[in-house]
Amino acid sequence: MTKQLTPHSPNQRQAFFWLLILIILPFAFFFRMKIQSFFYARTQCDEPRRREWRSFDVAVPQGYSVRGIDVSHYSCRIDWEAVKKMNDNGIRVSFAYMRATRGLDLVDYQFSENWQTAQEANILRGAYHFFTFRDNALDQARFFLEHTPIERGDLPPVLDIENDKVLDDRQLNREYVLRGIAAWLEYVEKRTGMRPMIYTNLEYFKRYIEGNFKPYPIWIASYKSKGVVALPDNRQWFFWQFSEKARCNGISEPIDLNVFAGTIEQLYALRKRI
Repeated sequence: MTKQLTPHSPNQRQAFFWLLILIILPFAFFFRMKIQSFFYARTQCDEPRRREWRSFDVAVPQGYSVRGIDVSHYSCRIDWEAVKKMNDNGIRVSFAYMRATRGLDLVDYQFSENWQTAQEANILRGAYHFFTFRDNALDQARFFLEHTPIERGDLPPVLDIENDKVLDDRQLNREYVLRGIAAWLEYVEKRTGMRPMIYTNLEYFKRYIEGNFKPYPIWIASYKSKGVVALPDNRQWFFWQFSEKARCNGISEPIDLNVFAGTIEQLYALRKRI
């Protein structure tokens, strides 16, 4: 007669042990990499770099008198006084947008410091939310406002719509995505009294924005445009992010550089409450 293994037999306990190891090991490796990456980034960003740059190190489109930057924790700690003093043959930083939140799981760990010190340096500031397709849009709007102390005099909030590198949004129903974008914009507009802007690139503009959301200003990212970038539905953009490789005093990492399609007075007018 074959002897049956009991629940407490050594062979069965050993098999269960190795099965548990095989299940846990991939998750342990994943979280170890995430934690290492997080603390490495924090360590590397402990102090702002003080390197002086002679120029923004990129070709700046002509015909625009107002330029600005956008940053996140990837830009590390920033010396905003040095940013304010940056002068490349008359080209200065007039405004700065900074990432506040992403989806429902991230408050940018440099946001609070950026938000405060940019204002202290007298740089016109604004905040943006990185939209994730997997999370409820209305919850994302609440999450953004909960962590973003927008005050009178700040630029309008921005919804960043691009590949979130988590979920392939093409698998989702397009109408579902459009309803989510609308829900975020309408909720934030109602709560802040300012009409939010939409940041996106040409691919996602064509996918979701073209022909939709016409009351909302557009901030377009396009790095390869020859001459002035044009939107497919002939709408006028408000901001154009033309480079992601610019250099700026007070910032150690390459940054995004933008132009505004108007005067400094028109930029300040965007702060008006509805």
